[in-house]
This record gives sequence, structure tokens and C-alpha cells, in this order.
Amino acid sequence: MAPKTSSDADARRVRRCRVCNSKDLTLVLDLGETPLANSYLERPTDPERRFPLRLLFCNDCSLVQLSHIVRPDLMFRDYAYRSSSSATVREHVRELAEYLHANFLTSSKDLVVEIGSNDGSLLGAFKGLGSRVLGVDPAKNLARIANERGLETIPEFFDASMAHQIRQTRGPARIIIGNNVFAHVDDLHDLMGGVAALLDEGGVFSIEVPYLGDLNQNVEYDTVYHEHLSYFAVHPIETLFAQFQMGLLSVTRLEIHGGTIRVIGTKSKKRIPRSPFIDLERKCGLDRLETFRDLGYRVEYQKSYLKYTLDKIKSEGRAIVGYGAPAKSNTLLNACGIGTETLDYVIDTTPEKIGKYTPGTHIPIYETERFRRDQPPYALMLAWNYEKEIILKERDYTGQFIIPIPYPRILSKNPGQ
Repeated sequence: MAPKTSSDADARRVRRCRVCNSKDLTLVLDLGETPLANSYLERPTDPERRFPLRLLFCNDCSLVQLSHIVRPDLMFRDYAYRSSSSATVREHVRELAEYLHANFLTSSKDLVVEIGSNDGSLLGAFKGLGSRVLGVDPAKNLARIANERGLETIPEFFDASMAHQIRQTRGPARIIIGNNVFAHVDDLHDLMGGVAALLDEGGVFSIEVPYLGDLNQNVEYDTVYHEHLSYFAVHPIETLFAQFQMGLLSVTRLEIHGGTIRVIGTKSKKRIPRSPFIDLERKCGLDRLETFRDLGYRVEYQKSYLKYTLDKIKSEGRAIVGYGAPAKSNTLLNACGIGTETLDYVIDTTPEKIGKYTPGTHIPIYETERFRRDQPPYALMLAWNYEKEIILKERDYTGQFIIPIPYPRILSKNPGQ
């Protein structure tokens, strides 16, 4: 069945920068038209919608953003990713909760609100520390899981109207958190207006976003998909926060998800100095159009090299499977044209994905036990950002892992053995 292309009802074209409202946007990367990264199929013959996947660079504030915005209800009402599925993420949110609790909460009555709270992993960590918590997440399936765990979660999108309702019924928030959700939001001004309205004076807003510096340095083009509308350096975030009288308290680089920054901002009447990250970013060229034009060339080379590596293995009659079915893997598979002619199957631990097929490439997804039973000679690590965790977990694997990012390489043997 031929794929359906996007329609005006499903997506709209970006004409202005969502941070500074500039019209001066330049195309820097085109990955074609792809399905939604989390739109796993019940059957390989199911109809699919495809949408342009292109990056634009704002020549005024340096924000990198998608050229087209897909209706959020198509992506987030029934969500296939659970934050609790990874031991790395569980440990990460536990440490974050302990840090924020120790540094910014003064009483057990203080309210912690998480935007995009998923299945409640972070909320649970805060509740375990004695905090009062509330989640807001539009994914009804995940909100249901969180509520069943006793973690109150509103199954809606967070906006200024929602913020005012929460403040009226529960009081102001001392901490608001937006981990891996800030980059998903189209109307950032509405979201920031809500944050400013809900946040208590002296409270903090903590966000984590994939870092543009890592995307550029490590050619992480697979982190580009329709849910991620914006690709942030620090400067555009500081520009946006300043519009709501908020300054940056701290910026921290993290390894998780292939490179992340945690930005903590606050409402303050005192002037907060400019982040030193901005000078570093300028030295790295993150404020220059030429940097991202060059990224486009490097992406094409990396894609070709990976396809060459896989084709060579297949020409020798060796089987390859995919390890992990994260959203990012579907950008990589579709952009490189890797399907069932290359990968026999993909494995994953997420119940919402097992038994389904990858969008666009229609590769069957099985449980991890299939991989351990078959012991295929090669496994393409599609969840490469969890390389250390996977190698440790699969220390009995007798084959060889292929790591696609930052450059395709084959591990000489499983280091976990």
C-alpha cells in the first residue's frame, strides 16, 4: 500500500522562529518525508502518513528547528515510550530528584509539577522523598499507569490555561520540571507564560533537552524526528527565558540520551549574569549557518558509510538484527533505507512495541529473549545511547555489535564477556 503524504490538516509549515519570531530561516538538513517515529504498526500493510523531516537554522537567534509541525495529538495521545524501561533513566531521574529536592525545596508542602511526566518515574522519586507532586502528560496510556501508581497525573497538554487552573486548585509550584518535553512544544511562549504564572517567587524551572552541540559534533541525525521540534543550544533558551523575566541559574552537560543539557532557570528581580556556555558555543560555531550546512554533508557521508558496512556483511551471508526500537532508530532506518532486506528483526523491551512493526521500514519487533536465543552474528545497536548498559546486560552475547553513531564501527568482540 502506498504511503500517505502529509496534508495541511495534519501538519503546517514553519514560517517564523518559535523563539525570536524571525522569518530569516535557512534549510540546513533534509531527511526526506518519513513516518512518525513512534507510529509502530500492527501490520506491515497498515497505511502510514509521512511528513517532511527538515531542519531550519534561525539566522537571528541560532535556534535549529523543524520545517513542519505535525499535530501534537497524532504523536502524544498514545505514546510508546516509557521512561521506566531503562535502568539508566531510572537512575538518572532518581539522582535528579535528590538534587532538586536538596537544593530547592524547603518544605514537604512545596509542590513539584512535572510537564510531560510519562509513567511517573521522576514523580515517584520525588514522592519517595516526601514531596507533594503533580504530573501533566497528554499520553492517556501513560497517565493511567502513573495514576494507578498513586502519582496524580492530569492527562492533558500543559499550557498557560492549565497552569492557572493548577495554581488556583493547588497553589504555586516550587519546582517545575520539563525533561525531554521542552523540545516537543511548538508554542514555547504559551508554555513559558504558564510556567511563569505557576512558579512561586524564587522557584525554579528545570528542563533537559538534547544538546545541539552533541548533535553537531557526533552527527546524531537520528535524534531528528517529528516530536523534536527544536534543537537547542543555550543561547536560544536564554533568549526565550529573558522574555519572561527569568534568568539561568545553571547549565549542566549530561551524557544521557547521547548528549543533553540541563538548564535551571528562575524568576528573579536580580540580574543574573549571562551563561558562560554561550561564549563556548560561539567558539564551536553553534551560532553560524556554515556549521549546519557542513553538518548536512557529514550526515550524508555517515549514512552512506553505514549502508556500505551493512551491505558488506549481508554480501557475506551473515545475519543482522536490530537491537532496540527507540524513536530515533526509525529516523536512521528510514533515512538510510534499511529494511527487512538488511535486518531480520528488531528487539525491544517496551510492551507497547513488541509484536508490532517499525514505521516505514516494516521490520518485525520481538522481545529480547528472541535475540538471546538466536545469538545472531551481528546486531546493529539502534539504541546506541545506551551502549554501556546494553553491553553489560548482554554480556553473554556471542556475536558482534555494530555501533552507528558517531561513526559506524564494529566492536571486535562483546566487551561484556
